[in-house]
Amino acid sequence: MTTISISTDEKLYKDFEMALQLNSETKDEVINTMIRDYISRTFSRIASSYKMENSFNSDIVGNNASEKATRKMHLWAKKTTQVPHKIIRAFLQLKKENDIVTYDMLATRCNDQSNHPDVYIPTFSSNFTQMKFDSEKSHGKVFELDDNNVVSLWNKIEPCIEQYKKAFILHTTDVGYINNNKLKNLGCTGKEGTDHLQYFYKMQCQKCGAIRDDVNGTNIYEAKCSNPNCK
Repeated sequence: MTTISISTDEKLYKDFEMALQLNSETKDEVINTMIRDYISRTFSRIASSYKMENSFNSDIVGNNASEKATRKMHLWAKKTTQVPHKIIRAFLQLKKENDIVTYDMLATRCNDQSNHPDVYIPTFSSNFTQMKFDSEKSHGKVFELDDNNVVSLWNKIEPCIEQYKKAFILHTTDVGYINNNKLKNLGCTGKEGTDHLQYFYKMQCQKCGAIRDDVNGTNIYEAKCSNPNCK
């Protein structure tokens, strides 16, 4: 953690403390939010500038953006701990719950480690910006942000997202996940597994109904039915 100090007008500081009490927020929470917003606005401005400077080559930039994100999509879908996977997953979660998804809604979910640890990203703002345009070091264009701060999928990448949608929405450890051997995840048993730092999961065969409760979280994707007569 890094500690910062600022100088401000005494009256402004008193008003700030009153606002904190009214909103039941801490100084750290508010200041961190302001810093994130500042970073986001800065990167967004740079991204816009980048687009203007390269407008003469827009066709090439557009194609590269589409190809770059598309090439990575199958890896993002599999690697659940990667930042792009988490941001796409969070967006799809919110889209399922709401008609529109705003930047603030997406940022709030990705910054909420307690309630949404599966999509928690401490560096959300900078990473989201890297998914709005294409450059040598960006993730590749996936999202668009309009003047009302509404987030949407870039139309050229939407078919690719749809192809891997299930992998982003449903992880192997999520209840309801069905692996290639037709075993459905019924949830964690709470018992320690045999793999390092793993727990056992209960799974049911969708062909014969047999249940096994000894599947390590790391083996869910490949678990097979325990019934020797099941085909």
